[in-house]
Amino acid sequence: MTTSELFEREVKLILKDVGISGTQLINGVVNGPEEHWQDCPDRHCRGVSPEIFIPEHGNTKTLTEARKYCVGCPVRSSCLYQSLIDHDIVGVFGGLPERRRRVLRKWLRANGVRYGRRSSSLSPWIDQGEDVTAKHNSPLFV
Repeated sequence: MTTSELFEREVKLILKDVGISGTQLINGVVNGPEEHWQDCPDRHCRGVSPEIFIPEHGNTKTLTEARKYCVGCPVRSSCLYQSLIDHDIVGVFGGLPERRRRVLRKWLRANGVRYGRRSSSLSPWIDQGEDVTAKHNSPLFV
């Protein structure tokens, strides 16, 4: 298996874990979240200590505890999109720790998607409203 195949496999597993497709991920980060996760009164992390979402490095028990709040949360995808757009966010957001979000950012960049505070312009084909999947050959666009 080549390095790029392993990378695509890892991205596919991450997307499956959070329950979104590659197209949904791209649309979410390019268009921004539909609602800000902090504004949702039904978010699962409401009233939970923020320290829970910043697990100690390598401590899978605390990571698992943090991620359990994200399962089934109505704003999980919005939270994830915001954490991908804002590179300064640390800890578990949208059910993913920082390392897994870095993998998704790398995949987004590899597919020509520019977004967020560190990139002031969007890819030309997104500006023109073209189909996101039309420009890519990644199997993750489903």
